[in-house]
Amino acid sequence: MTLALTLSAVGANTQVRIEQITDVDTEMMMMRMGILPGDTIQVLSTIPNGAVVIEFNGQELALGQVFAMHILTTTLSSTV
Repeated sequence: MTLALTLSAVGANTQVRIEQITDVDTEMMMMRMGILPGDTIQVLSTIPNGAVVIEFNGQELALGQVFAMHILTTTLSSTV
């Protein structure tokens, strides 16, 4: 069984599937960007105690740490 990690805890160069969004404001923001539970995203980079930069459908997006803490994911693949 794979444990879910918050997006803020995922390392750079990791592909993840969004499992759940636990905050209504975060869920609404993600929906406006077209990102829903079940979607696969690539974490490009992380800034300690800061933003998480992701790629979704060819677009790079930066998510603040507070938003990233409310997004539960499972890891699909990782490259170091």
